[in-house]
Amino acid sequence: MTCRICRGILEELKDEGKISDDILWVGSKTTPFKQKPISGSCSWEEFCKIAETFGEGYRYLMEDLIIVGSDWWLERNQDYESRDEWWEFKRQPERSMYSNTLTSGMISDD
Repeated sequence: MTCRICRGILEELKDEGKISDDILWVGSKTTPFKQKPISGSCSWEEFCKIAETFGEGYRYLMEDLIIVGSDWWLERNQDYESRDEWWEFKRQPERSMYSNTLTSGMISDD
């Protein structure tokens, strides 16, 4: 049986046409896992084992959880005032096929 957070992640990935086999690693942008430090990242399978130990209290596992694939990632976000939580699916931007020269007018310190 898969825990609630893992099922939720898989549902989000399904909406984007992804499956668990597409996940390269799971981790954090800034913090190590609290249950078992794993240098900030681990495999999907290991993450699910760790998450299962938390049961329904998964929100305490990691605040800045990130699920990473080859050219995409899924970020967990939350609004602390309303306690709303959501996932954002992001893709690596594609480089423009147009060769523009960066000029000083493109950068501002305002």
